[in-house]
Amino acid sequence: MADGTALVGRVPSELERWMEARAEHREPDLLYLPGGELGSVGLGVALCVQRAGDRLLTRPVCLSSDTMDDCYRKLGSDAWAIS
Repeated sequence: MADGTALVGRVPSELERWMEARAEHREPDLLYLPGGELGSVGLGVALCVQRAGDRLLTRPVCLSSDTMDDCYRKLGSDAWAIS
C-alpha cells in the first residue's frame, strides 16, 4: 500500500490514474520504462502487470532510485514477464 492505496491486484489503468493524480501534488517523479510500465521514483515502484484469467492486474516491482534508470538490465527479463 502507498498513501492508503493498494498497489497489488488493481486494474492497471486505475492505478496509473491514481499515480498521475498523486504526482500532480508532489514533485513530478513519474517515468515510463522501456516496456511501457509506469514508474514512480518517489514511491520506488514500477507498475508491472500480471495476467489473471482474461484480465491484467497490477504487480508492482519495488526498485531503488538507482535501479530505475536501468531496471531491465539490472533485474532481468523474468521480473517483467506477464505470467
